[in-house]
Amino acid sequence: MRRLTMLLVDSLGIISALFLAASVRFDGDIPRDELQLILYALPGVVVGKLVALHLFNCHRWSFRYAGPTELRWLLSAISLGTLLGWAATYLAGPSGASRGSLLLEPLFTLFILGSYRFGFRVLPDRILFPKTGRRPRSISESGRNIIIIGAGDAGVMTLREIRKHPQSDMNVVGFIDDNASKKGLWIDGVRVIGGREEIPAAVAALKAEELIIAIPSASGETVREMIAACREVKTRFRVVPGLLSIIKGDVDFERIRELKPEDLLGREMIEIDPGQFRKEMSGRKVLVTGAGGSIGSELCRQLLDADARIVLVDLSETAIYMITQELGGREGASGRMRAYIADVRRADRIREIMDREKPEIVFHAAAFKHVPLMEENVSEAVSVNIIGTRNVAEAAAASGVSRFVFISTDKAVRPASVMGATKRAAEKWLFAMARHHGGGMLVSAVRFGNVFGSSGSAPLLFRRQIESGGPVTVTHPHVVRFFMTVQEAVFLVIQASILAKRHELFVLEMGQPIRILDLAKNMITLAGLRPELDIPIHFTGLRPGEKLFEEVLTEGENVAPAGVEKVFRITRDEDVSADFTAELDSLGGKLFDEAGLRTALKKLVPEYAPQ
Repeated sequence: MRRLTMLLVDSLGIISALFLAASVRFDGDIPRDELQLILYALPGVVVGKLVALHLFNCHRWSFRYAGPTELRWLLSAISLGTLLGWAATYLAGPSGASRGSLLLEPLFTLFILGSYRFGFRVLPDRILFPKTGRRPRSISESGRNIIIIGAGDAGVMTLREIRKHPQSDMNVVGFIDDNASKKGLWIDGVRVIGGREEIPAAVAALKAEELIIAIPSASGETVREMIAACREVKTRFRVVPGLLSIIKGDVDFERIRELKPEDLLGREMIEIDPGQFRKEMSGRKVLVTGAGGSIGSELCRQLLDADARIVLVDLSETAIYMITQELGGREGASGRMRAYIADVRRADRIREIMDREKPEIVFHAAAFKHVPLMEENVSEAVSVNIIGTRNVAEAAAASGVSRFVFISTDKAVRPASVMGATKRAAEKWLFAMARHHGGGMLVSAVRFGNVFGSSGSAPLLFRRQIESGGPVTVTHPHVVRFFMTVQEAVFLVIQASILAKRHELFVLEMGQPIRILDLAKNMITLAGLRPELDIPIHFTGLRPGEKLFEEVLTEGENVAPAGVEKVFRITRDEDVSADFTAELDSLGGKLFDEAGLRTALKKLVPEYAPQ
């Protein structure tokens, strides 16, 4: 339909151009004999140009994105068509129309045909699209072949940005877009090949070495599906900046970055802006335990960005050194931070630090979190996660801390591991202490799942295994986990701490769970390799304490919006008995009795069901 429409419109345009040229040549009064000659020459002129326009695919462009390449094609088509028309007029019959008319006609044809082809660039996307097309002969074969996924504004901006940097050695050979109406379109000289299902064939046929995802609105699920479609071929991935950068029009070549595992999350990424809680944190002294760890160090970064004064506490000398070196390089940071090497299991040392620093807010992130390791080191898990938490909370209450924030985990929900049981026991004790002995200290806890980039996380393990040539080890083909970036998790933890008006438990919305096997395959594909063919995948079986599925709520808990996106309050009626307090008090005397500790954990957390 489009081809017939274009044929009709182009024919009318060429005819109009010929009569307009004759009218200009004869000052608006075309002689009768000249009019007869024009009618005689008309078929040759029209057919010659239509043939040339077809040869240069001028009916298959995306008029919305027509650019310099299309202009060159139109000029070439009209030039060739003019020669064909002249040949038909002067070689196939008697003398034709006025040479002046035939010389002016190509100029008017260029103006008329170019007007509606390039005029669509300033109009909304209400144009007809073709369904088929073939690769233009003029595409360069030099450099690395690139396919851009997304034929919208971001994709076109990416194409033009690449062309502005010839030193990049990139040659864009095609677009991929799921919009069926765009299939076959020419966009600035590059054809839209088809939807995501055609990615493998396009990569193979065009010898593409890299794919650039230029879809600012693409969800984690969409990105994962695109990557899954590429598992049969070797290719690397890059991604353009987010939607805000597209709106601002600053898709610079340098900002086109490598696609990261974090981009595979099945959830909308939130914008991290510590300025949102600067008013509540600016100038306040905040103490962070576990400050050298993944969560603790990010807490320190964002709190420092919010102009807080921070006190860093960690047992690891190396971790504290690294984070203080990093933060100390920020302007004005040295006078707003103090660091202490301390073990949360030493109540006297923690009290000394609290009394000396007098923090207003405490974020307790210090914990042993590695599930299989804690199954083999029960006394360490109990002494740090329960007794250490108690030491920090009691010292905080005694020194006049106004807010205490406990970093919990989704593994505390119907725990199957020692680590999860210790975190759940700590939750229960904290809220009991806050109600009965906390004084004016407000206690809140925040649960969330796995974070990308944390020590011991699956993505870091997979990356190391891929870099070493494999195999990649996955515990079980059906194991799934919730994931969040460490920056998002910390940002929401701080937001939740501000929301607490009483002793409350919060949970972060983690999006859709991700199957770990799919994550492993996608990370292999991101590295430009093929799962099983280039990098084998081995299943090792679930380790002690691990579950196939993680949860965020336990029996008797309900969630309600907390007033901040992706943060929810958990409401429950819970108090602890005298037996709970007595059992927790006895833990210190059982640290060398593993069986006794496991029995105590079962009493403290009845829902604890060891795997």
